Amino acid sequence: MKNKRIHQSSGVTIIEVLFSIVIIITGMLGVAGLIMVAGAQMTQGLEADAMSNAGLNAIAAFETREMQNLDNMLWYNPNTKTFISVPSDNIRGRSFCIDPYFIAQQSLDKNFEHISYFPSNNPKYPMFRVTLSNMARPLSREMQLPLSREIFIAKDDLAFSTPASGTELPEQQWIREGLNGPKLKRANRAEYSWLATLTPARTAAPLGKTDHYLISVVVFKNRRVRGKIPPGNFIEPEERFFTIKFLNDGFGGGEVQLSHTHQDGVYPRHGDWIMLSAKLPGIEAFHSWYRITYIEEETRLPDDTNPNHYRHATLQGPDWSYLGASVQVTHIPSVIGVFEKMTRLGSTSLY
Repeated sequence: MKNKRIHQSSGVTIIEVLFSIVIIITGMLGVAGLIMVAGAQMTQGLEADAMSNAGLNAIAAFETREMQNLDNMLWYNPNTKTFISVPSDNIRGRSFCIDPYFIAQQSLDKNFEHISYFPSNNPKYPMFRVTLSNMARPLSREMQLPLSREIFIAKDDLAFSTPASGTELPEQQWIREGLNGPKLKRANRAEYSWLATLTPARTAAPLGKTDHYLISVVVFKNRRVRGKIPPGNFIEPEERFFTIKFLNDGFGGGEVQLSHTHQDGVYPRHGDWIMLSAKLPGIEAFHSWYRITYIEEETRLPDDTNPNHYRHATLQGPDWSYLGASVQVTHIPSVIGVFEKMTRLGSTSLY
């Protein structure tokens, strides 16, 4: 009897195929998730890079253009409805805001209601909002919109066209002379702009007479600077106000409660910036910027610790030493960064 050789099958079973499919799908889902995370982080990185460039360029422009010189500042007097020179006795020792871009756009739209003070929406502790003089146009002393856009809008966010076909590459957009004329300048999306708030240095004494100031360059993304809202349209106010309660000694900002009178009040989010304002002895109002590193997702109801609706949050910034003062919190959602530096008022040396 001949021996029969038994050959083992070299194929794969259905179960093995199904296991292979599950493994491949799991890997593809993991890669897809990584692509989404990488895209989000890349977007955050591009925004942080643009914010950093805008802030550093703003600091340089502030010094080279002598924006700390009181002789270059103009303030819109709501009583006389004219721009007047800023009296040094009225501004020295007080906080103020240099914001020509907002003032020029509001003036062009014939909306003069909010250009005299910052914040503009009925704040408890306002500061003067000033523009800069335009020496090249003596008939119109205040800085006009084209020049304010040139100075207070960042130019690093270059604009590219989006082709309809996926095989074509995006193209750089240019400002041309005429429809098909020569290229004059690279176009930018004009998403990033800035203003500067100046408040007396807390280390200076007396605060009411000092010329040492802390300049805070506030960088915005897609800031709303247009004027009146058309009838029948509702636009959420850009400036939101809260009250605050410190849960520690205010070191580095620290743990706080942010309160609102309404439960549906729109609270800040992680990474947002807020400005704390308070009345201090010897100074009209003191202002300081803080970054929110954490805030609760849900609003707590009033209880024994707080009569208003509130959320717990963590602030990052300078020490807040004025725990007994009444503090107002201003939140502007379009603020994405704040750069600070010491300066001196006047045309004297900064050193």
